[in-house]
Amino acid sequence: MLNRIIFTMLSGSLLVSGCTHNRPPLDISNETFTTKITDNGIKLFVYQLDMEMPGGEYGKSGGGPPSGGQGGKGGPPMHGGRGGGDQDDGDNEVNLMLANKLKENRFCRNGYIELDRYHLYTGAIKIRGECEEGATTADRKAFPNS
Repeated sequence: MLNRIIFTMLSGSLLVSGCTHNRPPLDISNETFTTKITDNGIKLFVYQLDMEMPGGEYGKSGGGPPSGGQGGKGGPPMHGGRGGGDQDDGDNEVNLMLANKLKENRFCRNGYIELDRYHLYTGAIKIRGECEEGATTADRKAFPNS
């Protein structure tokens, strides 16, 4: 009986300590945000973060797009994301950085749809998205195609 109690307490403490592990912040070496407005007013963007991998090397661990479906509708304004609950802390941090970038530059005022997300072998993450709203004349002046 005592062994069972000790085992339960030990298992519980290991579970709690495993769930509270914090990842170090992403080591971003470069951030780019490019825009394109099509002739029919569709507003597209590419957001890319280049990250230095641990040990000063770039992208030794995998690449290519993540498994599972892509896309996912942007929720409240300035939010987007992939469907499903398979995001890790790094993806959550990248989503927050993208949301902040869109809030700062006001390119997508009503949210966005994530079209693609690539985890590149170089250590970069590239997100392609489409704004929920169409382009205005002011948008075309403020965001020339890059």
